[in-house]
Amino acid sequence: MRRSIPLLAILVVVLASPSVASAGVIVTTLPATPEFAVCIGGQICGDSGEAVPFTPSSSVVLTDVQVVLENLWGSNSAVVEVLSSSGGLPGTVLESWNTGALSQSPGGATVTLIDSLSLGLTGGTTYWLAVLPGSNPSNGLNDEWYNSAAEGTGSFATFPNGGSAWSTTNGPALAYQVDGTSGVPEPASLLLIGTGLAGVWMLRRRARSSQS
Repeated sequence: MRRSIPLLAILVVVLASPSVASAGVIVTTLPATPEFAVCIGGQICGDSGEAVPFTPSSSVVLTDVQVVLENLWGSNSAVVEVLSSSGGLPGTVLESWNTGALSQSPGGATVTLIDSLSLGLTGGTTYWLAVLPGSNPSNGLNDEWYNSAAEGTGSFATFPNGGSAWSTTNGPALAYQVDGTSGVPEPASLLLIGTGLAGVWMLRRRARSSQS
């Protein structure tokens, strides 16, 4: 019975050891200082919106998204969405957030929105990150999605004010970041599990030797 106690203790440690996922940046255009461009690229006003495509290089679980936004006037909120891709344009909404009050200071602020659905993103598949008006868009709302000067220009989708469908265009690259986790144990976690299993094997071998 006494010999079984160390074995049980090691097994508990091994099984209870957390599998630490490998977190990282899926895609980012966040510069040190976002550059503001009025009415070019990231203007979110009325019922208009903007969306940028991104493609994970490997399958991940979304952890958060970040966008650089400023409220210029009107209703102070925005809706941020992750969407599937359909025909090269934003498709079905997979997850969405309401930002609440945005910065009204020149330069805006990075808004970080945490994933609550453990949304899985498939490697090699294109998705869209969109910013749309928040509540009461008819109340003269005007938000700005800041541009990333360091990234130059890029392709994105726009939903025109009063329009009925997304369309693609080119302009200054919008400032955003998408983060995710691979869900694969890190080397330190694998080493801990391996050490525990090796300890179990050695103790069992000693127990058998003493019995013989």
